[in-house]
Amino acid sequence: MYELLANGLTAADSSAMTVVPGTPVTVAITYDPAFLPRNAFLDVLLETVAPPGDNPGHYVKVGRLSSETPALLLVAPGSYIVRRENLVEREIATNIGAVTSSSSGQ
Repeated sequence: MYELLANGLTAADSSAMTVVPGTPVTVAITYDPAFLPRNAFLDVLLETVAPPGDNPGHYVKVGRLSSETPALLLVAPGSYIVRRENLVEREIATNIGAVTSSSSGQ
C-alpha cells in the first residue's frame, strides 16, 4: 500500500491518483489511535471536465471512507483525490489519512 494522504487532523486534499481502464485501484482509510469514531470520514472525489472557459479542478464526490466503509474499489477511469475536512472543528481527536494499492498518486 502507498500513502495517499498522511494521517492528520487538519483539512487537506491528497495528491491526484489516476485510475486507468482495466486497472482498478483500492483506497482505504488509515487512523491513529486504534479507534475510528463513527463521525470521522474522508470523501473520495473524481475530477470532472470543466465547463468551457472555466478552470480545471472540479470534483464530484463518488464515495466516503469511514468506519462503516473502510475501503473502496475505484474502477472508473479518471483522476481522483481524497479530501479530509478539519477534524478539530468537529471535535474529533483521531488522526485519519488514506492509502492506495496503486503508486499512480506518488
